[in-house]
Formats: sequence, C-alpha cells, structure tokens
Amino acid sequence: MKIAIITDQKPSFRMPMGIGLNRMLTKIGVESTLFFDEEISQTVYTKVEKLVIGFKNFVKKIINKVGLKKYEIIELHSNQSLLKQLSGFNAVIVVAHLPTSLSKKHFSYVEEIRSKIKLPILNYDLCFWSTRGDWCERVINEPQWGGFTGFDRFDWYLAVSNISEFPQNKNIEWPVTVVGGSFENTELYPDQNHVFKVLIDFERPKYSDERKLQLEVLNELNIPYTILEGEYDYSVLCSIYRQHSAYFLAHRESFGLPIVEVQNCGSYIFTPYKNWAPSHYINKAVSDSGEGDLSGNFIVYDNQKDKLAKELMRIKNEFNASVVIETFTASHPHLRCGDLEKLKLVSSMIKDGRINSLTHLDNKGIGKYIIK
Repeated sequence: MKIAIITDQKPSFRMPMGIGLNRMLTKIGVESTLFFDEEISQTVYTKVEKLVIGFKNFVKKIINKVGLKKYEIIELHSNQSLLKQLSGFNAVIVVAHLPTSLSKKHFSYVEEIRSKIKLPILNYDLCFWSTRGDWCERVINEPQWGGFTGFDRFDWYLAVSNISEFPQNKNIEWPVTVVGGSFENTELYPDQNHVFKVLIDFERPKYSDERKLQLEVLNELNIPYTILEGEYDYSVLCSIYRQHSAYFLAHRESFGLPIVEVQNCGSYIFTPYKNWAPSHYINKAVSDSGEGDLSGNFIVYDNQKDKLAKELMRIKNEFNASVVIETFTASHPHLRCGDLEKLKLVSSMIKDGRINSLTHLDNKGIGKYIIK
C-alpha cells in the first residue's frame, strides 16, 4: 500500500505533522511519500481573480525590467503534475487544521484531486470538529471563510487528539480515528545547560492583561525569559525550545503543537487557565462534558500573581527535564510516538475498502449533531 501525504514546508504545524505521520506509517509497514509542493495553493482564485493577477504580473514584469521599482510576482501554479504523481497511490492524506480544512477558500485542490482521481482522501488534523463547539457554525456564517464545504470534503478524518470540554455526541458514528502523532524528533531534546529560562508564546493583544502579569512576576523574580516574535525557521524554533525550562501560554489553544514540542525538550507548561489547553486533558472520555485534568507538567496558576510567583520558584528549584519527559510519556504516549494500533486500523480500512473514494458521501450533514 502507498499513501501520499500532502503538507508544506512553511514554519507551522503542518510540516512536523506530515513528517511524523510519515514516520508512523513507516513503522506499521506502509509506504508513504511526503509532498511539500508549492504548486498546491492555500488560496482559491476565481477565473476573474486569475485574470486580474495575470494582468498585474504583466505590468510588474515591465516595471521590474526597466528597473523603476522591484515588485513581487504572484505565482499561479497548475496542479497537473501533482495529480499525475498521485494516481499511483492508494490514498491521499491532507494535513490541514480547522477551520481552514473545511473552508471553501482553502485547500481547493482537494476537490480537484477528487474530480480527476478516484482515491480516498483523508484529513489529518490536530483535533476534530465534533468537540470544537461552534466552529462549524462560524465557518458557515462568517464571510472570511468563503463558506463551509461540508464534512463530505473528506472520506475520513484522522486526529491527533479529540478531547475538550465540549462532549462528542455519542449517538453518531463520527468518521474520525484518533491516531495521535509522532512528535519526538532529533531536534527536540533538553539543552537548558543548568540555566532556568522561561519562553513566552507569541503575543495575543486580546490577552494583554495575562501577558502583563507574567512579565511582572518574571521581572520581580529576576528570571530570564525569551518572548517569541516574528517568524522562525523550524530548526531555529526547536533550538529555542531546547534552551528553556518553562513555556507560558498566551491564549487558548485548540491543540497547541508547541505544548507537545516543549515537553519533548523537558519544559513545563504554565497557563493562567486550565481551559487554555483542552486537547491535553487526561482522565476524561470524549463524550463527557466539562474540563478534565492536566498532567503534572502543566502549572495552572489561575491568573493570580502570588500563585504564579510561588509555582515558578517551586519549579525552578525542583527542575529536572527528565522528569518532565517521563511524565509526558506516561500521560500522553500517543503524542510521543503516535497510536500505531489505531493507524493500523485505518490502513486496513483503506485496504479492504471500508474507506474508499465514495465514503465522503456518508458524511453529509453530520455537522448538525455537534454539541455546542
């Protein structure tokens, strides 16, 4: 069996997810190929938009040629070469995250592949819509998404995690398998060099009060810290992760891949609220409502200054990266190496035809059963 994985090489969650899935498939004896293909545009251009872009590119090229000014040319690619390559595979897995995974403005090549090649097309995401509250409704109603494709865009769904405070409707057979993810790699390991430093996530203006409290405590305790800003190459980002002992969340994460990556480097997670890390709840069934527990690697300080200061000093004095990694491995083994047994099940479903190029037709209308 041969599986095509479509992702990209941009500094985001899609690249490590694709590489990890490739690693998992190899472990269960399934051949897979990664496509980091710049021909796959994330944005849908209409025919009119293509004509406008083409005209603008023509003018820009003339201006560039005479040297008056240097303009960037917008590339409009064809997917034909990719389609030819995909015809030799048994299934296609697209790494894409909600809400864009089912947005009409994104990943239009899914429909193009389906119209040209009769292969099952699966989505691999960090989480799944059935436990994400009103996100389905928002994509339907908010204009920036360009409309909702419906769950019949994909034949099946794979998720790294599907836990949150929103319960999954247990009266529906959802087309999803939680396979976890393989996120341990050679670039993620402890390298704190006996220096306790804190890493602060990219700023979110909506949560400036939480950020202000974090900085006040760190400055008062004279604890060195780094604030993420701008863009980073993935290897550079991993190097930053390795050097820090604690990671401060900046907002609620639908999943938060850095939460996994920094734990692989032996770092604790500090969050002002428990529900900022819902995909990492433990001791909770997917059909149960409400918050779950978090592992000992998570420090919930309830956005209280004194509590944050006390917990920071405790972790600083007790810090041991090996303990963090051991706790992570025990509480979330499916986020270290993935759930290979579940992935084997998906592989067998593709092989025997239970997941096929028409399975998506069974997914129509299931969004109405999501509990908000």
